Amino acid sequence: MEEYNISKEYAVTFRSDSKGSQPKYHKDGYWYKVDTMGKEGLVEKICSIILSCSNVKNYVEYEECIINGRQGCRSKDFLKQGESFVTFQKIFQYSNGGSLADRIMGLETPERRYEYLLKLIWDNCKLDCTHYLQNNFALDMLIMNPDRHFHNLGVILREDGSYDEAPIFDNGQGLFQNRNIFPPYLTIAEKEERACGATISGSFEKQFIVAGKHFLLDYEKLFEMLACYEGLEIYDVLKNQLQKYRKLLEK
Repeated sequence: MEEYNISKEYAVTFRSDSKGSQPKYHKDGYWYKVDTMGKEGLVEKICSIILSCSNVKNYVEYEECIINGRQGCRSKDFLKQGESFVTFQKIFQYSNGGSLADRIMGLETPERRYEYLLKLIWDNCKLDCTHYLQNNFALDMLIMNPDRHFHNLGVILREDGSYDEAPIFDNGQGLFQNRNIFPPYLTIAEKEERACGATISGSFEKQFIVAGKHFLLDYEKLFEMLACYEGLEIYDVLKNQLQKYRKLLEK
């Protein structure tokens, strides 16, 4: 595992959601994230493997590493010169004001919430984000990600003013790595009871069903690539999820 020593001058702090601030580093075209809640770097690496075995082409690839003596992960900055990442929350705030999460949860059904998101992005960016949401919801269902909020869903604003779909990124709290929600003393079954979605429904399956199927996996290739993680709880959890949804997701 590579080790990187990065000075504080490269630290960038984001306030992304109710959990508070998370320090990251940005240096020479790479983002570095230190594990703070669990084995987030390992989960990001595993998610990169999952996506490499899928029909999804647009995702951030992570590598596990040591950052200033602590475990974490590194990824290339997906923005080119002149581009910026605009979150769904910012798009809503510019056009409506207030909280997109509050607006979404004020709608009665996941179907209406999903339709609202599609319309929001189309009306403001002239971008169809159907496949983008389908792929995010499918991955979130597999890894039971409780952290897919409107600050890590977004679009890329190009220098010419046009918009493009953002890659899938920020998956580290999946597979029970948010220790506040899933303390280590809980059994896997107890952790599953606590796992819920955070976008248009508390049910990961409902989000997937409402958005529709687009995400597909090469299971044979994926299990070969995951073999080195056998024996870890993270592997056991993911294996159970993969088997559970095999009929839905296998190519």
